Amino acid sequence: MSDNYEDLEKLSNLKQKGIITEEEFNAKKQEILKGGQGKTNSGVNLSNATPQVVKPKWYDKKGLVLFLCIIIWPVGLFGLWKSNVFSKGWKAGVTLVVLLAFIMIANSGGEKREKRMTSEGVKALGTVQNNAAPAPAPAPAPPTIANIDPQALGEIFNMMSKHTNVQRDNAKNEIMGKTVKWQLPVYEVSKVKENLYKVITKDGPNVGTATYITTRNNQEMATLEGLKTDDQIAFIGTISGVVFPRLIEVKPAVLD
Repeated sequence: MSDNYEDLEKLSNLKQKGIITEEEFNAKKQEILKGGQGKTNSGVNLSNATPQVVKPKWYDKKGLVLFLCIIIWPVGLFGLWKSNVFSKGWKAGVTLVVLLAFIMIANSGGEKREKRMTSEGVKALGTVQNNAAPAPAPAPAPPTIANIDPQALGEIFNMMSKHTNVQRDNAKNEIMGKTVKWQLPVYEVSKVKENLYKVITKDGPNVGTATYITTRNNQEMATLEGLKTDDQIAFIGTISGVVFPRLIEVKPAVLD
């Protein structure tokens, strides 16, 4: 009787493993229960039957797949989703962890590069600032100096001039925008704003001017603020118009 139980157990294992069919199982079962031995009608010998061993695929090996997810994550994720030994929850969780790790590593590398570039830029800027001379206050760079005689203009624009308005208008059109380099006597000095001074020069025999001088340093400021009437002032500037009373406006200008 014990042999029958052993045979039935073997028969059940063969059926579960797909070695025999349902029909073969039922036929052999009836034969065992009737006390028969040996082969079934289907020709299956229980005593000699050996279960087939199926070698698992590489992606069905959990340890290997997880290891690949760490060192070669694209291959690891492929095997993970190809495998039949992981549940969907496991697959989703491992995929999320791997992708987050990859993003963190990529961002970390970008931040390091950005910090290095910023540090190098600051160092370079600091080197330039340390080596550069202090920048002067903004002042126009004078173009070619025009050969205009202030005494000749004085004969046209001074108050006792015998020239007409038409002649003065023509002279004004000729000198507008020209850059001059003059030395004239001072009549008055006033400060318009920081680094900008208005200097009125005396007429007769030279033409009178209203010259707006931009200072470039503290020494030039001290020079202008120390001027007195009849002191000489040398400047370079651009003629910008004629203002009341018949003064040639020179704006902008700098000390020569």
